[in-house]
Amino acid sequence: MNKYHRKEKILDYISGKNSSSIDELMQHFSVSVSTIHRDLNMLEREGRIEKVYGRAMLKEEKVLYRSRIDVNVELKKKIAKKALQFIENGDCIFLDQSTTSFYLAEALCSSGFNNILVISNSAFLSDLFLKNEKIDLVVTGGMLNKELNCFIGPQTIKTINDFNANKFFLSSSYVSVKGGISDIYQIDIIEVKLKMLQKSKESFLMVDSTKFGKTGSSKYFELSEMDYIITDSKILESEVQAFKRNGSQLIIA
Repeated sequence: MNKYHRKEKILDYISGKNSSSIDELMQHFSVSVSTIHRDLNMLEREGRIEKVYGRAMLKEEKVLYRSRIDVNVELKKKIAKKALQFIENGDCIFLDQSTTSFYLAEALCSSGFNNILVISNSAFLSDLFLKNEKIDLVVTGGMLNKELNCFIGPQTIKTINDFNANKFFLSSSYVSVKGGISDIYQIDIIEVKLKMLQKSKESFLMVDSTKFGKTGSSKYFELSEMDYIITDSKILESEVQAFKRNGSQLIIA
């Protein structure tokens, strides 16, 4: 494994836990202390992690979209494929700016659906739909958030208000029975998600198994506000039972 490939694998590993000790990373990747520190120092310079007291921690406030899109890719693609089963010809759907929604858009582009209208605040989706003449894309416009590569602000909200969607597909960094659906605090992102939810008939939360049982600083939604929660088969059975007891409609990809 070359150093660049290993660096991304290390970020993927840390992302699954939000933090990891230096010793744990050395053992998992079978590398020396100097090698692991060199890789971590590179990730820290890129603003993707921070090293604190012998641990490497995900620096979520600074993790760029292009970094996050390469994390847990196979899990996200499985979830996207499952989510695709809930889309029908003629649907109008909202997609948030999340990387999981990107993979759903990618799957949608290569599908055989007709007469689909997609509305999203993501700045990354335009190229995907250029060659698909059967699916229309509306990008909301607005102020560009360069960290997350998405649009926010009053113009974004105004565009969302112009549509009534059948379905809203979204993701989040954390989900738990006690903490609900949460993330780091970003008020402009919250406002966009809230408006999309208000303008949709059904909502689908797409979260991979690494995000369960964790709580962020800002709650976006209650679990009861989601019609379905789609995740992958690596979710712990204890989490499955907890969400079922809570009355959540959990779907395993």
